[in-house]
Amino acid sequence: RMFILFAAPPEDQLEWNDSAIDGAWRFLNRIYMAAEKRFEQTDADIDPQGFDDTDKKLFREVHAAIKKVTNDFSKDLKFNTAISQIMILMNALEKYDPAEKPGKQALLNEAVKTVVLLMAPITPHLCEELWQMTGGEDVVAQAPWPVYQEEALIQDTVLVVVQVNGKVRAKLDVARDA
Repeated sequence: RMFILFAAPPEDQLEWNDSAIDGAWRFLNRIYMAAEKRFEQTDADIDPQGFDDTDKKLFREVHAAIKKVTNDFSKDLKFNTAISQIMILMNALEKYDPAEKPGKQALLNEAVKTVVLLMAPITPHLCEELWQMTGGEDVVAQAPWPVYQEEALIQDTVLVVVQVNGKVRAKLDVARDA
């Protein structure tokens, strides 16, 4: 099901590709491993005020994914771009190391649960199992859809690319308000 939704928009024809099914399978395994191996119950709360740069990046990716997937599902029915955004979130989640302090584990847990909720319409049976593994109550289909925070999407710095005669000469990180 994920392969079919990821391969092409609903209005386009799908060209079957056995190797792409393997890619979908590997991605679903990454999600499963994140829920099984990296999710740990914690009583700590997420505190955006105490975030360092890596925390901010993961927090921003979580809320960017929620916004993009919600828009793609509700307005455009672009399941392929929604799945792509979840893949971007998974990449950020896998790079994140929560070993330093308890609040970091809470952020990682929130990211894992968000991935499960966003994937639930695409892979409901797998996400139901993952929802139970991560301490979700009731069934995943009845869990509230995540809501993004607009302030989480604001970046402190912006990448500015400098081109001369069509060639990239520099990439600069500039303060957002400069």
